[in-house]
Amino acid sequence: MILRTAGILGLSLLLAGCAGTASRIGGVQYESYYDPMLVRYAARSGEIPVVVRGSPFAAGGDPTAIVAVMRPPAWLADARFVLSGKAEANAYYRVVLLFGTIPGGRSAEAACGYSEIAEPTINGSDHLQAAFCAGSRSVTSLIADGPRVRNAEDPAFRDFLGQVVTVLLPATNPRRGASGP
Repeated sequence: MILRTAGILGLSLLLAGCAGTASRIGGVQYESYYDPMLVRYAARSGEIPVVVRGSPFAAGGDPTAIVAVMRPPAWLADARFVLSGKAEANAYYRVVLLFGTIPGGRSAEAACGYSEIAEPTINGSDHLQAAFCAGSRSVTSLIADGPRVRNAEDPAFRDFLGQVVTVLLPATNPRRGASGP
């Protein structure tokens, strides 16, 4: 199982190198109950809510632009990511993106907590903690360092988010080798 997870992570990093981005993804965790059908259920309305805190851009940035360039994995092509407002930030199933967090300073479980998620104090950080949440629990999570970019339209940023989504929402659970949809 560890070899399969390492293989997926290695492939992601190889693809990152091929795309010309200076990104790294690590600290990947999949709960044993992760199943692509859970993600399909979360996207049953055609939308997956996304909570964005902080910004990878030095000048700050509109979280709507970040979510607008996110694309679901191929196996979930009929869904789309949508920015959550304050009321939806506590949606049971959601993706949480925390830019500018201090490495090791926050856990995925804290990111998924129902309490208000504080804004990180540093904009322009290439550090990201991401989680797919079910209530206050992290189902999948990762830590990533992306390319330094000026805005969400930068192809390197789009590639980076594509890698993050692919690793965060895989078509199978690497921990148990479950078949995807």
